[in-house]
Amino acid sequence: MKIQTRDIEGFIKKPGVEFKIILIYGPDEGLARERITTLAGHYVTDIKDPFNVANITQDQIDSAPSALFDEAFSMSMMGGQRVILIKDASNKITEHLKTIEAEADKLENIILIQAGNLTPSSSLRKFAEKSKVAAAVPCYIEDERSLSGFLSGYFKEQGYTIDRDALVLAASILHGDRALARNEAEKIAIYKGN
Repeated sequence: MKIQTRDIEGFIKKPGVEFKIILIYGPDEGLARERITTLAGHYVTDIKDPFNVANITQDQIDSAPSALFDEAFSMSMMGGQRVILIKDASNKITEHLKTIEAEADKLENIILIQAGNLTPSSSLRKFAEKSKVAAAVPCYIEDERSLSGFLSGYFKEQGYTIDRDALVLAASILHGDRALARNEAEKIAIYKGN
């Protein structure tokens, strides 16, 4: 399913239980990493837990085609769902995902995929947009208005307000990478203290 831009934040906060495969793609790597981390947090308590989180690379899948299938359907030693993270994915995993999709009714785990900028003709993107058990979430570079909303919301969560002129200036300087914007906002919040 293709997640529309207006629905992305709601989806990230509460993804539907019907989705077993979530593709996060686009040119803003910092935003993609942030969304992957947030999504993973819905399924596991610690994203660094090696028992409940499996990190697989495209190279591992290329060298051992059954690796993704095996990880997707393996059970957690500690019980509960596992998260399978695939970073820097390419169109080469599309056929593997179709195999998993065919048995999605048996799939307990969640597959989170991070890919770079995928064109509309990309087989991986097409798969995620059309599948009933997959979701495609774009991470396009935010414009100044979107970034202003993020910064304003971040400072509000921290108990601060930001002057409108400062907000406009910060958004004009920091656009292009959500991770950079978040890091700079965190520095300002630390500097301000309690």
